[in-house]
Amino acid sequence: MWDAAPKKDHFETKGKASEGTFVVREGAADSIRRGHPWLYRESVRGDAQMGDLVTVESASGEKLGLAMYDSESPIALRMWGRGRAGAQTFAALVEERIEDALARRSTLFA
Repeated sequence: MWDAAPKKDHFETKGKASEGTFVVREGAADSIRRGHPWLYRESVRGDAQMGDLVTVESASGEKLGLAMYDSESPIALRMWGRGRAGAQTFAALVEERIEDALARRSTLFA
C-alpha cells in the first residue's frame, strides 16, 4: 500500500534532452545493449533529482539511451529509449514512438 500519493513533479520533465548523465559499468552497459529495461544503483554513477530524465553512457562515452532516475528505489534507472534517444528531448522521444507505432499499424491494416 502507498504511504502517500506520488508527487506530480516526480513525473514531469523540463523539456531538455536530459537533466544529467549517468555512467554505467561495462557489464551493465552490455545488458542495456541487449535490451534490459533497468539499471541497479550499484551499477551506475551520476547525480540527479527524483524523476529526472538522464542520458545513460558507457564508461567509454558511448551514448546508450535515455532513462528516468529514481532516487529511492534499488533500481536507479529505468530505460525510456536506447541509442540515439540519448540526444533527444522527451517530447521528441514520444513523438518518434507514436510515429513508429502508426507506421507499423498501417502495414497491418492496409
